Amino acid sequence: MALISYDDFNIDSQILRKLEEGYTSRKIKEYFKQHGAMPDSGVVETFTIPSSLMEEYKQFFYAKEYEKEIDLEKKIEEENEGGSKVLLFYEAGFNSLSSDFVRNINAIKNGFIPLKESNKILLILSHLTSSHNNYSTDTEAVLTRLYVENDVIVEEIVATLPVGMPIANAEIVTAVFELIADLYPNDGCSVVFSSHASGWLPGGYTVDPIRLYDEVPRGRLTLKSWGQEYLSGGTSWTEVEIKDLATAVPYKLDYIIFDACLMSTVEVAWEFKDKCKYLIASPCEIPADGFDYSTISRRLLKQGGNTVQDICDDYFEKYADSVYGCAITAIDCDNLQPLADACRTLFSKYRTEIRTLSGANVQTYDRLSGNIRYYAFFDLKDMIREAGATVEEISTLQSALTQSVVYELHTNKFVNINLTRCCGLSTYLPATPDYSETTYHGTQFLDNWYKTNLKWNTATGFIQ
Repeated sequence: MALISYDDFNIDSQILRKLEEGYTSRKIKEYFKQHGAMPDSGVVETFTIPSSLMEEYKQFFYAKEYEKEIDLEKKIEEENEGGSKVLLFYEAGFNSLSSDFVRNINAIKNGFIPLKESNKILLILSHLTSSHNNYSTDTEAVLTRLYVENDVIVEEIVATLPVGMPIANAEIVTAVFELIADLYPNDGCSVVFSSHASGWLPGGYTVDPIRLYDEVPRGRLTLKSWGQEYLSGGTSWTEVEIKDLATAVPYKLDYIIFDACLMSTVEVAWEFKDKCKYLIASPCEIPADGFDYSTISRRLLKQGGNTVQDICDDYFEKYADSVYGCAITAIDCDNLQPLADACRTLFSKYRTEIRTLSGANVQTYDRLSGNIRYYAFFDLKDMIREAGATVEEISTLQSALTQSVVYELHTNKFVNINLTRCCGLSTYLPATPDYSETTYHGTQFLDNWYKTNLKWNTATGFIQ
C-alpha cells in the first residue's frame, strides 16, 4: 500500500485539498472501488487516474463551488433586507446573575447569527465573574461580534475594558454606543440591557433606607437601580440611576429591552421617551433565566413578522406555565404624550385622594413579605381608579394607554402576587400626610427625589 502521488497530475490546489479530505465525486469513488481500496485514511493502491476523469471531477468540483457562491450571495441578499441593523446584548453581570448570563450567551449562539458579509451586526458586551459569586477575582469586560463564516460561528473580539472596570457605568454606556456608530454605521440599533434593576428608584436603595434616607421605620429593601455590579472584593458595588442611563444613550434606538426586574414603570418609560421607538420590559420581577435568548436575534435582525408581539410572546410562553408566572409590556415611546396629558389632569384632580388611599387596595407588581414594604410599583390605572376617577375618566385614560402600551400580557399570578387589575405600567404611590405601616405609601425623601429628578413628574406634576 502506498500513498497516491498527486504531483503527477495537474490538479487545482483546492481540488487537491478536497481529494485529500475525501471529498470526491461519486464517479471517482466508483473508479477507486473498481481499481483499488479507498479507506478513510486516503491510502489506496498506486494506479493512474485517467485525465478524462480528472477533468470531469474538476467540472463537478467547480460546479459545486459555484453553487455555494450563489447560495451565499442569495443568503447575504436575504439578510440585507430591511437595511443595516445592529443588536447589542449589554450584559452587566459581575454579580449573582453571571452564571445565568453564560447560559443566555450560549442560547444566543444557538439562535440566529448573521453572516460576516451581511449588513446585520450582532454584538455582546459582557462583564462576568470568573466563577459563581466570585467577586475577589477581577475580570475584564469584552465586546464581541458574532458572525458566521464558512459555516462556522466566529467570535471576534472588538474591544476589551481594563480588568476590574464595571460596565454598569453611564460613561461606558455612552462610549460603547459611540464606538458602535463609528465601527458599524447602521439604519437602526437595538439593545438588551441585562442585569439587576429596580425601576426608577434612586441608587443606594440596596442598603437599609432607615440609615440612609427615610425618617420613618422601614424594612430592609433589596432594590437596585439598574446594572448593579460588585467592585473588587464584593464589599461595594456600582449601579446606574435610570435618569443617568437614559442620558447616556447618545442617539435614538429602535428597541430597548430590559432583561431586568421591575422596569415597566411609567417613570422609566418617560425617561426613555426620546431614546427608543419601543421599550419592552416587565412590571414584575424577571426570573433569572430572562428572555428567550435563542429567538431575540432573529426577531430584531431579520426582516418580517411583528417584532414587538413576537418578542413578548416568546417571553410570555417561556414562563406562562412555570411556577413563577410572568408579566410583559411593550411601550410605543413615540405615543406617550397622550398618556402624560391624561395623567396630568387626573393627578391634579385626585391629588389628595391618591395620597390618602390605601396601597393595600391597589394592584401591586412587587412581592410583599414579612416587614418588607415596596411602594414604588403599583398599577398606574388601578391607582387612579382607586382614587375615585369616574367611568368616563378611566375610559379617557384607557384610550391613552391603548396608544402607548401596544402589548400587555400577564398570568393570573406572579409568584405570590395576584395579577387581576393590570395595565402593564407601574408607578409610585406618594407619601401619606400621616404615615402608617398599613398604607404602603412612599416617604418624604422619595417624594423629594421624585420631584427633582424624574422627567415624568415635570410632565405631569404628579408630586407638588
